Amino acid sequence: MRRLIYAMVALAIVGLAAGCNKNKEDEGPKGDNRDMRLVGSWHCTAEEFSTEVYVAFTEDGAFDLYQRLGEGRYRFYDGTWQYDGTTLTGTYSDATAWGDSYTVAYLDDNTMTLTTTLTEETMTYTREEIPAEVIQESITLRSETDSCDVRFL
Repeated sequence: MRRLIYAMVALAIVGLAAGCNKNKEDEGPKGDNRDMRLVGSWHCTAEEFSTEVYVAFTEDGAFDLYQRLGEGRYRFYDGTWQYDGTTLTGTYSDATAWGDSYTVAYLDDNTMTLTTTLTEETMTYTREEIPAEVIQESITLRSETDSCDVRFL
């Protein structure tokens, strides 16, 4: 009986020691599972939808989205994003969730695809700064009741 107790205590000590030696580099960003490759500015031209999109993801989980439908002006939206290691989701600043969640795949350091989980449509984004004229000439929309309010994400 004593040997069994000693064996259990020894296993407990080994388990605690293994947990304390966890390599912090394996933990990723503090407090979350954000993929830091996503951070930065991205550009997507969806010709099949006559849509052009610029989106910037920040390290603190915020995003700025500029989208143009057809030949109109860019519309500006902002909010927060989350990435659980598999799925990218977000919420606009007016508390509206994105229309879908996305699977992220990187083709290289400057190209990624976002694939919708519902329809499995894939859009390709390239790393590109948002032009100043896009930002300056955009229309800021925050109303849920805007009848022309079609959001790309």
